[in-house]
This record gives sequence, C-alpha cells and structure tokens, in this order.
Amino acid sequence: MAAGHVIEVHPGGPGALGRMIEDIDAARRSVEVQMYILADDPVGRLFVAALVAAAQGGVQVRLIVDSFGSIELPSRFLEPIIAAGGQMHWYAPIRPWIAPWRWQRRNHRKTVTVDGQVAWVLGMNVADHYFGAGGGSGS
Repeated sequence: MAAGHVIEVHPGGPGALGRMIEDIDAARRSVEVQMYILADDPVGRLFVAALVAAAQGGVQVRLIVDSFGSIELPSRFLEPIIAAGGQMHWYAPIRPWIAPWRWQRRNHRKTVTVDGQVAWVLGMNVADHYFGAGGGSGS
C-alpha cells in the first residue's frame, strides 16, 4: 500500500451503507458504480437518490448494472439518473435469440468509486437483503 493511503473495513449493514452514501454525497467530480444486483427497494431507492443528487449537482455519474443479476429491476427505476445527466448502461443485456450459455458472461463486480480517490470494493449488492435495517449480512 502506498504511503498516505487508508484502508477501512466495513462489515456491512446500515452503517456501511450510510458511509457509502456520505462518500457519494461528498463527490465533486465523479461517481462510478458497477453493480450485479441493484434492487427497487428502500436500500436501492436511497442509493439511486444519492446518485441522482450527485448528477444534479454537476457530478459525472456513471452506472453499469448487470442485466441478469438485476433482471427484476424495471428500467424506469434508473431513468431519474439519466434525466439528471448521469449515464446508465446494462451489462450484457439478455437477448432471447442468443444462446443461453452465452448469458453466463456476467459482471459480478460491486464497486463504487468517488472522484477517483475513494473506492468501495463490495461483497454485497445494493438491496435490502444486504444492507437492510435488519443489518443484513449478505448471506
């Protein structure tokens, strides 16, 4: 690890989510997110609201969501990010005419990078099951 760098370990639950949202709220230049599962639930709505607020504040917001991992997520859920000036892309959209074995190419990354300075490397997706008020453990 380079001098001056800091590593913090967050075991998960609402505290980790709150800290990640604080980092997104503090963004000045960019927020880049790669996520396998993003859910339309209270945790997902809080997360998306932070991305929307960042984009509305002039921060470059880029989001990649896996199309299979988030297959139940309606596209309209992410429209506010685009309307606020952010970018959103589905990773490897599922197309029925493509052989199902090719659907196995997935993006299981779960990262949030803020201003190229703060990075969250997660083992948890953005959903109640992982960060919910019950202190979800992700298991």
